[in-house]
Amino acid sequence: MAKELKFEVADSPAIGLGSITMFLTLAGVFGLIAVWPFTPPFETLTKEESQIQKVWKSSFASTITILKTTSGRDVKCMHGRTGGCSPKTMESLLENKIPVVVWHDGEKVYQLTAQEKMILPYEHFHQGIGFSGAISIISLLIALIQIAVLKGLIGVASTKSPSRHDSIR
Repeated sequence: MAKELKFEVADSPAIGLGSITMFLTLAGVFGLIAVWPFTPPFETLTKEESQIQKVWKSSFASTITILKTTSGRDVKCMHGRTGGCSPKTMESLLENKIPVVVWHDGEKVYQLTAQEKMILPYEHFHQGIGFSGAISIISLLIALIQIAVLKGLIGVASTKSPSRHDSIR
C-alpha cells in the first residue's frame, strides 16, 4: 500500500495572525534600528580639545567619563556592554593628565582621540546595523511565508494515513 500525499492549507496553530503580527513587528522594529540615524552626521559635530575630569561606574554594566572642553562644556563618554570609552584607558589618561580631542554634540562624545591614537571611533555608533537589517529581513520573510501558507499560495504536504473511520466506509 502506498501512502497518499495530499497538499492542503496549513492547519497549524503555529501559523496564525498573532505569529504573523509578531514577525511583522520584529521586522519593522529591527528595520527601523537598521536605517534610522541615531547619531548626528559627523560634519555637524564640534571638534575640541578637552581634559578628562572624572571616571565613575554608574551601574553594574556601565561607566561614564566626564570631559571638560576648552569652551567650558562638560561632555559625557559612556562605556557599556556595546563598548565606548574604555574605563581603564580613560583612568590612565586622567592620571597622566593627557589632553584628548573629542567630537561632540554639546552633551555626548561621538569620537575621541588621544596622542594621535583613536580611542573611540565614530563608526562605533554604527556597529550592529547589518545585524539589525538581517534580523529584519529574516523576520519579514518568515511573516510573508506564513501569510502565503495561510492564503493557500504555498501548499503544505502531509501524509494522510487511513484512520479507523476511513476503513469502515
